[in-house]
Amino acid sequence: MDWESARIAPPERDLVDLGSSDKALDHYRQLAQSPPARADLLRLYRLWYALAETAVYLMQFRAGHTADDNMVESWQNFLTFLPGRQGSVS
Repeated sequence: MDWESARIAPPERDLVDLGSSDKALDHYRQLAQSPPARADLLRLYRLWYALAETAVYLMQFRAGHTADDNMVESWQNFLTFLPGRQGSVS
């Protein structure tokens, strides 16, 4: 959660962190006594997150670096954002 903008940004921005589970989103709706999350905004924020993560990884890989454990893990994380990969955003 980004507490600096809580209650300012649309709830869908932070709800993306719950994943795509309808059960989790329904539970949130019941607790918050709010209307269901908008699917179009959930998709927007999923895509925004994937784009932001991809940009950070690409900057990291383009800069001088060594193939240490951190870079290997970064590469594996980066691959999850590529189309056709498990976990990629659609």
